[in-house]
Amino acid sequence: MVVINRINLNRSSYLAITDQPDDPRLQSILEELKTRKKTFQTLVYSQPTNKVKLKKALLDQTIGCYLLIGATPINVREIVQTALEYHFTHLDMFIFEDEPSVKHVFCGCCHFIHDNVEASRFVCKNCGQLIEVSDHFSHYYHAVLGFPNIQ
Repeated sequence: MVVINRINLNRSSYLAITDQPDDPRLQSILEELKTRKKTFQTLVYSQPTNKVKLKKALLDQTIGCYLLIGATPINVREIVQTALEYHFTHLDMFIFEDEPSVKHVFCGCCHFIHDNVEASRFVCKNCGQLIEVSDHFSHYYHAVLGFPNIQ
């Protein structure tokens, strides 16, 4: 369930991008936008056929548009990268991302990203620090944050 108060509802227009038609993650937000009489469009994104449609939709947006992105981690990465290329910022986006099937952990000590981590604690391959895996997913690093276990 999405907490609507975490989404910027003060923008003039919105573009909802999802990889599923009738995405349940976006329904409550779109209803709230209708209630507030906000302008919004939706785009169903599936790679690779809609990459051109995504670029056109991003180009057609007015300044101040807010992106609502709901997709799998791979599609989120592609959508966000394309939006950044078209001069959107991370502040212009709200991302509803499915849980990644493979857990990547970002070492908070040396910034190394570990692939395929299953343990809740492990030793960083890069810096040797004992790392505790958090439940905080970073959309910037596309990984779960791991904090050094300092004793």
